[in-house]
Order: sequence, then structure tokens, then C-alpha cells
Amino acid sequence: TFNVSLFYGEYSDIQVNTIEEGEGFLAELVIRNAASATTKGGEFELIALPFDGARVIGSIGLVDARYNEFSSVSAVDNSEVNRAGQPFNSVPKFQSRLMIQYSYELPSFGPRWLQGWITPRLDWFYRSSTNFQFPELTQATQRGYNLLHARLSYDFYDDRAQITLWANNLTGQEYFQQV
Repeated sequence: TFNVSLFYGEYSDIQVNTIEEGEGFLAELVIRNAASATTKGGEFELIALPFDGARVIGSIGLVDARYNEFSSVSAVDNSEVNRAGQPFNSVPKFQSRLMIQYSYELPSFGPRWLQGWITPRLDWFYRSSTNFQFPELTQATQRGYNLLHARLSYDFYDDRAQITLWANNLTGQEYFQQV
């Protein structure tokens, strides 16, 4: 199965969180109004079942989200900054995922309700660099990073229960995720 989603959006009066220099050494979180912006991009997903029990899912997301008109204040020196053409904060330009799993029936043992399927799975994710604030505040930039997750599940035949073990970020990648 191949899925494609393309999008284009024009926005006006967007509220944007900004950090501005406050009194003394303090910084303030201020909500500013961005006059207009445009977003465009696409998501592409491929789901393959190459043989019985196997499943492979791959996806790519591309986003270009920029302000058309937006005057703001610099977080570094409080000077006025024209942000027209700058990308949105916290929006990566590129994301990808690859998931591989294989489900297989375990040999029969014990009562029927104990019989089922075991499924090991690996998930790999990549997210390109993002800036959580504006470009002049380089400390708020998250470099691109990879994550590897693993999962092992046991599904009972009656489909009433599943037991799952999982481990996230197997490579110990350090990254910041703004919530």
C-alpha cells in the first residue's frame, strides 16, 4: 500500500511564542502575532507485506513552513527583526520512519487459550534539526537525531489479550522534545 498526503496552507494572524529580553538577566515568554504564513509539504508512506507474517512500513515527511510577514523582537538584544522568510519554530523540514516486524505462531503447548503469536519489531526514526526559538538564539537549536526502538509482543489466539515488552531509544540518543 502506498499513501500520499500533500498539503498547502495560507494562514493569517498566527500566535507565536517568543522569548524576549526582560529586566536584568531575565527572559520573558511573549506571545506575538505573525501577520501571515504559508505551509506546504507532503507525507509519503509505504506499507509492504513481503511474505507471510512480515510487515515493513516506511514513511517520509517533508514540510516547508515559513512566515510571510512577521515583525518580532530579537531574544539576544531586543532589536526589531523582520522574520519574513524564516521557518516556523519547532517544525522539522524532514522526518522519516522505518518499521520492520515479523509475526509467527508459536508451537502448540498447554491449553488453547495460551496459544498465540509472537512478534518482534524494530522502529527507526529520524528527525532533522529544528529551532525551538528563532535562529539568532543558537542555544535553542536541536540537531537532527536518530532513534531506535524495539518491541516484543505475544498475542493470544482469542484476541482478548496481548503482552508486550518494549525499549525506547536503544542507542541512548540525547535530544530535547518540547511539549
